[in-house]
Amino acid sequence: MTVYIIAEVIIFALAYPFCIYKPNKIKNISYVVLVFMYLFGLSYFRYGIGNDYFSYINIFLRAVHYDWQECLTDQIEPGFMLLCKVISLVTTNYKTMHGIMAFLCLAPTAYIIAKYSKNVWLSCHLYVCLTFYYSSMNFIRQTLAATIILLAYKFFIERKTIPLIIVIVLASTIHLSALLVIPIYLLIAYIKPTTKILFGGMVILVLLYIFSNNILNLVAELIPRYSAYLDTKYLLYGLSQKYLVVPILYMLLMLFGYFEGGYDKKKNSYILVNSSIITFGIWFFITKHFILERFSIFVYIFVLLAVPDVMDTLKDYFIKDGKKISGKVKYSVLMVLVIIVALGYNIFGMVSGFHGTFPYETFL
Repeated sequence: MTVYIIAEVIIFALAYPFCIYKPNKIKNISYVVLVFMYLFGLSYFRYGIGNDYFSYINIFLRAVHYDWQECLTDQIEPGFMLLCKVISLVTTNYKTMHGIMAFLCLAPTAYIIAKYSKNVWLSCHLYVCLTFYYSSMNFIRQTLAATIILLAYKFFIERKTIPLIIVIVLASTIHLSALLVIPIYLLIAYIKPTTKILFGGMVILVLLYIFSNNILNLVAELIPRYSAYLDTKYLLYGLSQKYLVVPILYMLLMLFGYFEGGYDKKKNSYILVNSSIITFGIWFFITKHFILERFSIFVYIFVLLAVPDVMDTLKDYFIKDGKKISGKVKYSVLMVLVIIVALGYNIFGMVSGFHGTFPYETFL
């Protein structure tokens, strides 16, 4: 666990000199680069870290011996197999392969945080604590697909539907489940949250929860490759309700900013608010069907930008003329709570052994 604790120490130790004291774009970029260089080092030098660590080695070795045509007909998505084949042209060392995969997951995420986040140190904190980093060492295909979608953040927030759908289809060649983002995006982008819509949405959510087994059986019929999961623990059992705490608080923070904190004045801000609602809905189902955890990342990943964005708005909301001192205190308390909740979840993840990444082991 020590190496992960060091990651948090780096995030907080560098936050003040790089991001808080006389901040500028160059310092922000430098901060993100330093943090993600450390995270990349951990990913590259790991051994046996991640529940699927050895599974990906087997997939890679298949690609090494495949010709290009065989890569397209393997049970694994063709985009990922072709990526493995391209890597095999450079190296057949599985350690290097894992390093390249780590780079492809981490570098684009670092770029998006540096370019779009209103608070880069908070985004980095959330990336580690909310297990996205740990996921990148386990659910590699899902993380790669989610990273591709994250790269289309500008299309997402500006409601550029056609370009975003093209990116999502590209991501689906890495992991087919990325296609689920298309109908989810249409909900997020074109329905503005109101109290009536929220109430109706919660009613529909409960009904879907009740009949989820029937829905999953239908999905298995439409997509036979997932039928093997029907009678497994991944569908028959869910995660503890404890896992709902962060998604609920995330949603409530975004809704507070939207309805009370002036967030609705920002162009298309409701899109990020909606993403928090959908994230909660997905995690609500995860308490019944564990397998959905690996699909949640496609929408949940936007928390890295949504929370810093809403906190930036709430800072202006709390610190008003005539209320600067009390406003600063309220904002500071809220920021501390955000930090502590994320830290608490990270500690919970360490104890629970999220994604098979604890304890850390290296091939050195």
